[in-house]
Amino acid sequence: AYKVEGPEVAKTMLFQSCKMKEPSVRGILALCVIGIQSSDLSLIDAAMAEMTAHENDPRHAHDIAFLKASVMLLKGNLKGARQILLRRVRQQPWLAGLWRVLSVFLVNNLPAEGHLAAACSRKAAAMSAHQKSDDKLRDTSTLKCHNAGNERVAEDLVIEVLSLMAVGDRKNAKRAAAKLFHSHPHLPQALALTAATSETDGGGWRREVLKMVSTSGDSHLAEWATNIMQSTVSSI
Repeated sequence: AYKVEGPEVAKTMLFQSCKMKEPSVRGILALCVIGIQSSDLSLIDAAMAEMTAHENDPRHAHDIAFLKASVMLLKGNLKGARQILLRRVRQQPWLAGLWRVLSVFLVNNLPAEGHLAAACSRKAAAMSAHQKSDDKLRDTSTLKCHNAGNERVAEDLVIEVLSLMAVGDRKNAKRAAAKLFHSHPHLPQALALTAATSETDGGGWRREVLKMVSTSGDSHLAEWATNIMQSTVSSI
């Protein structure tokens, strides 16, 4: 509805879903996102008030925590946003999703805390690895693996590598990238990060990896790999 009819129609439909006897938590979250995108503080506040009753629900805790932190960040309070996520992790430390959103928040907004972000990613990965693939807890990923648990582990490993790269810890970033590649060699992200953390182009190996990434089907990674190869050639 948002794409076809526009934000106003989408808001009306979402408000209706929130007034149902069993309100749609996804609808409440979507309303908050629309509020953030349109800088509508009244809509944000209304959605945030509705979220409170569901913030301990393991299916939605991580999304709610991340949105609350995002709103705090929108208001210019970076410290407060960080505290929201840290507090939620302390309250429900058994939820991998909370560790995951904390690591994503840190690597995007506080890159100097890369080691903490990497530790959170490792924690989330370890918890996700033991989660059954048929668990009913909603937890999505952009990575393509044969089951949801593997997708989450792969995503956590990617975040760990990026976190370590952000603080210049090349040694541990390279080690984490190797772990990612060995466990998920079919992922273009694994190839890209392996190439990014390699120090030399031993025997042209790095260039071959970049070629594979450029034909992986991921348009963003393909563009990145092509640019890296072109810059390497121009510097010779």
